[in-house]
Amino acid sequence: MTKQNEPLSNFRAPMVTAIGVLLGFILGFAGNWAIGDDLQVWTKTDVLVGVGLFLGCLLLLIALFRMLNMNYPHEHVNRYYQRTLRLFMLGLILSFAGIVWSVFLQF
Repeated sequence: MTKQNEPLSNFRAPMVTAIGVLLGFILGFAGNWAIGDDLQVWTKTDVLVGVGLFLGCLLLLIALFRMLNMNYPHEHVNRYYQRTLRLFMLGLILSFAGIVWSVFLQF
């Protein structure tokens, strides 16, 4: 199948770029958050922040894998892309929720 006939070719590059940029920011934030002075003793809310960041990154990595995977079902490409988009959005929401929660913990 040529590049012009490949169904995900219009979505692949923008999605991979978006996931890469978001993962970079989220992992940078998580690294700074994890070594911060406030985490001498972990509370339940710290665990929730950590779980949100971890699950968000995991879902973004799964979405990245799905976008880079060339062995997807070509007959169900719309369903494959929609599921990948949902994984991307859920990963983004969980990561964002973890970041917002950690910001509110600072107050």
